Amino acid sequence: MTANRTYDIDVEDVEYLRHGDKPLLARMFKPRGPGPFPAIIELHGGAWCLGDRLMDVSINEPLAKSGVVVAALDFRVPPEASYPGSLADINYAIRWFKTQATEFGSRPDLVGALGSSSGAHQAILAGMRPADGRQPGPPLPSRGPAPGRRLAWPGRCQIRGPPLTCRGTGRGCASALRRPVLAGY
Repeated sequence: MTANRTYDIDVEDVEYLRHGDKPLLARMFKPRGPGPFPAIIELHGGAWCLGDRLMDVSINEPLAKSGVVVAALDFRVPPEASYPGSLADINYAIRWFKTQATEFGSRPDLVGALGSSSGAHQAILAGMRPADGRQPGPPLPSRGPAPGRRLAWPGRCQIRGPPLTCRGTGRGCASALRRPVLAGY
């Protein structure tokens, strides 16, 4: 990723999971270019019970225009699904995205997570307990073994751009989007 380059982007909705007759979608913001690009699974806020993948366009478009693939997720929230329903959907989405990363212009080892407010809390939860079987999400379609996961670091930053600039108090904030946050998930 070149810090001062601005990319044209493509935006599309992709179904990543279905519960009965209800699809869960990821809004994909994809920079045009040779890649591979770092990728972020973006988790919206909303007090753990509101919101959708369309909330954070003002964050996701500048990230994509700066050379980051963004998958902004819909996930189940109360009252539709109580805890750990949303976390199971998020865990599944991260694992699913890593199996599809090359199709979206990234690589599995370049995938991280970003959240605002309650979405940030869920991003941290997703990375904290990788072996916890209480919220693993449904099994992935057969494409080989499911990748593992680990949390590299949480941080707080304000994202502005394009071109991407990052100001904040989190350790390593300026380079947070150049290295994976959830590696090997």
